[in-house]
Amino acid sequence: MLMRKVLLIMLFLSLFLGLTTQQLVLAQQKPLFFSQEQKQSKQQTKKNKTQQKKAETTVNKQEEPLLNKTEPPKTEPPKTEIPKNQHQWALLIGISDYPGQIQDLLFAKQDVLDIRKTLIDSAGFQNDHIFLLTDNDKDGLKATKQNIFSVLEQELTPKVQKEDEIIVFLAGHGFSTGLGNQAKSYFLPLDVDAQSKEMLEKTAINLNEFSSKLSLLKAKQFTIFVDACREDPFPGRGIKGNPLTDVMARGLRVKPIQAEVVTTVTFYSCQIGERAYESDELGHGIFTYFILSGIKELASRPDGRIEAGLLANYLKENVRNWAREFQARARYAIEQTPTMIANEIHEPVIILRVASATQVDLSASGNGEILVSTSPDNVNIFINGQLLGKGPIKKEFPPGQYKIRAEMAGFQPTETSVNVIAGYDQELSLNLKPTTSSASYEKAVQFQAQGLEPQAIFAFEQAIKEDSSLVAAYERLATIYLKLGRYRDAVDLLMLATQKFSDNAMVIAQYSRALSVWAEKDEKKDISSNARPSKAIKHSDARKEAIKAAELAIGKASNLAAPQIALGFAYLIDEKDRSKAIPVFIRASVMTPDDAEAYYGAGYGYRLLKKYQDAITQLNKAISLRSDYYEAQRELAYCHHALGDTDQAIQHYENATSYRTQTNNSSEMAGNNLALSTLYQQKGQETGGTRGNSYIQAGKGYEKDAREYDPTLKAAFEVLSQAGLSSRIKNFLPSDLNNVLDKLKMTDKIKIPFP
Repeated sequence: MLMRKVLLIMLFLSLFLGLTTQQLVLAQQKPLFFSQEQKQSKQQTKKNKTQQKKAETTVNKQEEPLLNKTEPPKTEPPKTEIPKNQHQWALLIGISDYPGQIQDLLFAKQDVLDIRKTLIDSAGFQNDHIFLLTDNDKDGLKATKQNIFSVLEQELTPKVQKEDEIIVFLAGHGFSTGLGNQAKSYFLPLDVDAQSKEMLEKTAINLNEFSSKLSLLKAKQFTIFVDACREDPFPGRGIKGNPLTDVMARGLRVKPIQAEVVTTVTFYSCQIGERAYESDELGHGIFTYFILSGIKELASRPDGRIEAGLLANYLKENVRNWAREFQARARYAIEQTPTMIANEIHEPVIILRVASATQVDLSASGNGEILVSTSPDNVNIFINGQLLGKGPIKKEFPPGQYKIRAEMAGFQPTETSVNVIAGYDQELSLNLKPTTSSASYEKAVQFQAQGLEPQAIFAFEQAIKEDSSLVAAYERLATIYLKLGRYRDAVDLLMLATQKFSDNAMVIAQYSRALSVWAEKDEKKDISSNARPSKAIKHSDARKEAIKAAELAIGKASNLAAPQIALGFAYLIDEKDRSKAIPVFIRASVMTPDDAEAYYGAGYGYRLLKKYQDAITQLNKAISLRSDYYEAQRELAYCHHALGDTDQAIQHYENATSYRTQTNNSSEMAGNNLALSTLYQQKGQETGGTRGNSYIQAGKGYEKDAREYDPTLKAAFEVLSQAGLSSRIKNFLPSDLNNVLDKLKMTDKIKIPFP
């Protein structure tokens, strides 16, 4: 009895002091690599791990359960016999004990072991249809890169047939590199070489390659679970996490090569910008714990079915509640919200049938969500005849059938139907074909889709030479020019397009946008190489010409939002005109209430005017319509940083750095990471003690990330100075960086940031 009281007192003190963060550990809260000193003690740490976990478990047993709703039911549910099913397969990969410098995880291996047990004991999977790869060969194969690919190529590819279904589960470390089209994501196998980042990329598993091998399987249904949202592993980073990035989330996409339509449902342990946690108390990763409990609680009569939408809602609700509960107890801010993306579904997807069924027929409730993207970009999207705005569009709808139409001048309209199902987030991509085309144009589109921009440029230029009336080629080529920093070339090309297609308001609006971008650029940094046409616009006249072109486009199509938005951005160039921009963006948002860009423009303008609260309202609306809006996340971070809201600034900077595919601007990404470094330094100095030191170490980790993009940090300083934040960051920079800042003589004069 006395011992129990002592333990309770110890627990109370640990909670009061905020030490619970060391009991419930996110793998990302630890550095993924050990320092040299930590590496020397790693083996001793492993020897003590079992005894330590027993001690922690003893204390945890005295605590109240985190979520009463997850307690085991007092009575056993009725049993439904599930016969062995030869059409079910599983590939389960879980690595906890990484070699060398790489930081271990706690429960990744245990997660897949218990998933395997559930599939065999309760879901009718045949033992020889489950391929288990972990960090030792006692439970299955070792999860080396060669073994993982061998299972895919030599076991699953010849055995899986068209009527089969497969479950894939990845639990371990992941990381991402690069920006824009060069961004890549990786999963770390057991034999990864972490001596350098180059070797890490060479020996890790590229998720695009992994997805390509999955796509060779002839299965009719794929269910994928991903708990590998820890990337860019470097030593000495304190509590710095490695959130899920967009390239990690999109890297794992099954695109079957066979003609048949294949259903794919992918579950992620958290949202982009968040991290996934593990719990000593629960003995699992939080994501897997609630997958297992959801399978027990959601099995629905008459046949014990587990429906994907229902499981997705269950995971989102319970994991989010766990995070809130933990945050309240530990006084440590965390967020984890699992997500699910579905492709090619026409009815609720049954991912399992298990032996224990509830008394009722359960089904997901609420709305479904559609994310519509297009090729090319900036296409008008209509749903059931209503114009929502330019793609990509993300919106919730009640369950039912919807017609989606995409239109753009110079392209043939395309239309499809989608069945919105409660609980499902569906992705849909619409490809528009030009009204006229050529072999060169088709080649260019293919090169562009593959990220082969030099080839795409050559082919688009060739297409225009062959047929100067091909408006789609002008629009696509100009987009690539701008992306690569060939601003003058884009302006010259679109000037010719406006002369050729003088009644096309969308082309004129695009010309205005290109002029606005060019007007803000340093001519010395423009890498344009094409010969200029006669009567070309001067750089000094670009702002005035941008306004004139936007007004001309409005005169030709006053009912379209795009020309209004172009005028708004043209007004933002000159400080004296910025107040004019706000009502223009507001007008555009009223015309197309579901177009995120209009709200972004308004928020951007308010931020430049230092009306930060007004900006935050508009930018939040933009993100609610388009969660992957990198620029809106960046602007929100600037606003909260300027207001001194440290936690909100950190959240949005981390979100911005997680959308790697949405920007090519390495200077700006360096600025985001440098801002995070100073914010964590600030939190560390204000917090003090062990936790404060962890914040400071995290700040140093973000500084290292910033130097990867910009070794001298000069460009990063310039970006943050132009955002009006140099005085904010100056107070929390190390002395050597402060000296650099002083030499640069930065001021908080707000300018238009890099796009």
